[in-house]
Amino acid sequence: MSEIEILVLGRAIERVLIVLICGASLGFGWNLFREGVVEDQEAEVSRGQWKLTLKKVGPGVFFALFACIGLVYAVTSPLTLGPRSATKGDHTALGAATITASYDAPTVDKLARDEIKAINTLTILWRSDRLPNAPKTELEAGDQAAQMLLERKDRLLQAIFPQDYDRYKDIKGKAAYHPDVFNTLTQEEKAQYDRVEHLNNDSLMTSPAH
Repeated sequence: MSEIEILVLGRAIERVLIVLICGASLGFGWNLFREGVVEDQEAEVSRGQWKLTLKKVGPGVFFALFACIGLVYAVTSPLTLGPRSATKGDHTALGAATITASYDAPTVDKLARDEIKAINTLTILWRSDRLPNAPKTELEAGDQAAQMLLERKDRLLQAIFPQDYDRYKDIKGKAAYHPDVFNTLTQEEKAQYDRVEHLNNDSLMTSPAH
């Protein structure tokens, strides 16, 4: 199971627990009313310029209020994780963010795909415009930058295709020596391979940005 799947599963379990706890709190509040525990209570809650004061209310109200607040929080705050910023000393993220997970997946997915297109475009342009007679330091710096971009692309592809990218690389590696390996793939495996391959080679020149 990938890190993204573990994260999403953990947050899903968290939300279920919130709902169960809030439901139990609501049940306890109702039980206090049912048992006739109606001794007056009071409380005050403030946030910023807002203030809520409760006076002469039964203890069951507090249980019900806690349950409602918890349920509203669970419904109105879905999991939304954007790119993780690189921290100081984090060489794996070197000057770039690492895509993690999001319930708003289409947005993050589109950003990652656009970045891959940009990386492919820059590396293609560098290879085509690379002047053999340029200073050695410039050539080495350009080659190093291109390699870093390709490593970044590799991480992005892994994030977009967490279940299929390793299989894609395995097939691609074998196909370099044994092209007939494609004949052993199922239709679904071939379709998934083609999806990863398309994005792996896509660029702004073959798929212009809008």
